[in-house]
Amino acid sequence: MKKIKLLKTELIKHPKGNIIKLINFKKKINLPIKESYLSEIFPKKIKAWKMHKKQDQAIFVLIGSVKFFIYSEYNEKINSFILNNKKFSGIIIPKKTWYGFGCNSKKKAVVINFLTSYYRKNDNFKLNIKNSIIKDKINI
Repeated sequence: MKKIKLLKTELIKHPKGNIIKLINFKKKINLPIKESYLSEIFPKKIKAWKMHKKQDQAIFVLIGSVKFFIYSEYNEKINSFILNNKKFSGIIIPKKTWYGFGCNSKKKAVVINFLTSYYRKNDNFKLNIKNSIIKDKINI
């Protein structure tokens, strides 16, 4: 299984408004992007648990601050990472990885998600966070 990878973005300053380069494919990022979408997360809300069988994802925080939770079935541990729009960093989540994320800013957060395959309902697995055996292990 591939590992989680944190990505750094590049800020290009411009007097009329900065440019933020999210993905630079020259830096050994092998993501054949097929689809992309934006997702909003309201303050203190968590969207979890999700797992994609066949697609890798690169997720970047555009607005606010977001805490990502990565669950390892192998050792039953949860790792967490906080990404925000001040650092403009991202995370690559490989296929077959359980994950979730929550907004830990005062206003809603927005992330952009790049997928390596087209969305198919039968490729996605979700656990209801309220009924999940790992629900008590996460907080914002």
